[in-house]
Amino acid sequence: MALEPYRELDHTADLALKAHGRDLAELFRNAADGMIAIAGYEPEVGPRLARRLRLSAPDGETLLVTWLEEILSQAEAEHTLLQDYTLRVKNETGLEVEAVALPLRRIAKEIKAVTFHELAIRPAEGGLEAIIVFDV
Repeated sequence: MALEPYRELDHTADLALKAHGRDLAELFRNAADGMIAIAGYEPEVGPRLARRLRLSAPDGETLLVTWLEEILSQAEAEHTLLQDYTLRVKNETGLEVEAVALPLRRIAKEIKAVTFHELAIRPAEGGLEAIIVFDV
């Protein structure tokens, strides 16, 4: 039985999701897709701008937060949504991203921050999982 890539979790005040992946790259992709889905980000038809990012952090959890915060930052500061991304995780402390940035048309739920509350990347059936809580 295949695991869901992500699913929204009930949470008292904030938004939360559980993401799964066979490896860190897939976990990071599914976490980003889940965050975009629960926030209701909608891209607009418009110019597609290529983006390359290199992110680093001291551990996998911090790298995951850094990646998700980068998506939020691009949405807020540049009104663009990263899509069609290819992720390469290096030693749990480095992430290389190739993506396309599209104009952002709509955000249904504004996420202020990705939190470290309950965050841990853990082994799970078929790979890895993480619970991510977002401050709204």
